[in-house]
Amino acid sequence: MNSINIIEEFEKLRDDESYSKVICEKINTLPQNKNRELLEKFAQFSKENNLEQAYPWFLYKLGCAYYNSSNTQASIEKIRTACYIFEKHKDYKGVINASIALMSIYSYCYRFAQAIETGLKAMDIANETMYYEAISIIKASIVGLYIDMEDYEKAKYILKELEEMSYIGNQQNEVIIALNRAICEIKTGNLKTAEEYIEKSRIMALDGNYNLMSMVLQEKANLLKVRGLYEDADRAYKESTELARKNEFYLNLADTFLDWMELDIIKENYQGVIQKSRLVFENIGNEQDYRLLRRLHNFLSTAYKALGDSNLALLNLEKYIMIDKKFSEALKAVNIKDLELRSAKEKADTYINLCNQKDKLYCAGQNIISSFFSSIYFSDFDEFIVDKFLSRDKFHYIRYVDDFYLIITEDLTKPIVEIRQE
Repeated sequence: MNSINIIEEFEKLRDDESYSKVICEKINTLPQNKNRELLEKFAQFSKENNLEQAYPWFLYKLGCAYYNSSNTQASIEKIRTACYIFEKHKDYKGVINASIALMSIYSYCYRFAQAIETGLKAMDIANETMYYEAISIIKASIVGLYIDMEDYEKAKYILKELEEMSYIGNQQNEVIIALNRAICEIKTGNLKTAEEYIEKSRIMALDGNYNLMSMVLQEKANLLKVRGLYEDADRAYKESTELARKNEFYLNLADTFLDWMELDIIKENYQGVIQKSRLVFENIGNEQDYRLLRRLHNFLSTAYKALGDSNLALLNLEKYIMIDKKFSEALKAVNIKDLELRSAKEKADTYINLCNQKDKLYCAGQNIISSFFSSIYFSDFDEFIVDKFLSRDKFHYIRYVDDFYLIITEDLTKPIVEIRQE
């Protein structure tokens, strides 16, 4: 997008503020410095021209760009401001999208209680406004929260639910869901399954989204490391970091260097640990980046101890213990039951929506066509159908998952109810 294009985009935006979402998608995969530069210009233009519906979308995306560049404090400030403006204008899709981003950032900073509170609020709004497409994206963020909390079994449970949903967001969301599944499988020792999900994410990410490809290569390297294929892992880490650095995805860059440092410790390459630590420090935005700093000081303490530098080993051990204490305190402050209860309530709300259309359920040949089926779990719906209908002998039930086409019939030719996702 060059300067002439920007002028053209300004005019389109002036005519139609909803065009802001199209612009955001156009610049989403650009290198972060160009991404931020353009978002700043569009945000300034929108503010100066009183485009109050468009302005918060650019502000929200700008906050996401700052997060990818590892500037978490600026990211939180901009996204919270965007969320406030969205609420003011009753732009509930904007509120939900901004809340999902905040949830991820809070989790990254070990502010788990705030992450859960934000996620529950987003889920409530999604249900109240019948924006069911957002439910899967919120759940994907909850997966990230569980991974940050190192509860990989619960993360896998939600990931399995997501895989049964007919709508799980855009391609980027699909890649992240697959990568998160791979992470969980590696952590729980299911390496063959992890390999399958990494390959699935690699195929989906082959569209020029360099941030996603960098993440895929990172998890590929992690898998190779666990399998003891250290030279192959080194090459994959090198390729991942080069891609992240070239496109200025500094958060992913720092995270990948930390995974690579772990390989250096396994190989007893302690000088390599110290060298890479300098690169991590360069890409950490501030002292709130606890997830990165916790691992960094742990690795440095191990490396300096092995090299005989007891002073630096102790200094880094103290810093690690201090951050690990924050991690433990953050876990204690979290009420996981709130998340589990809300998940159950979300399922119940889906069933209530179905029951509210009971007039159609009992009329032969009628269709139920609604966006809420985007978020339904097939296995749960099967149980619902069995309980409500199949207790009567004359009913039969057919489900074609690929086309999301459900039929209950008396003799397999006369439909009693059809449910389609259109």
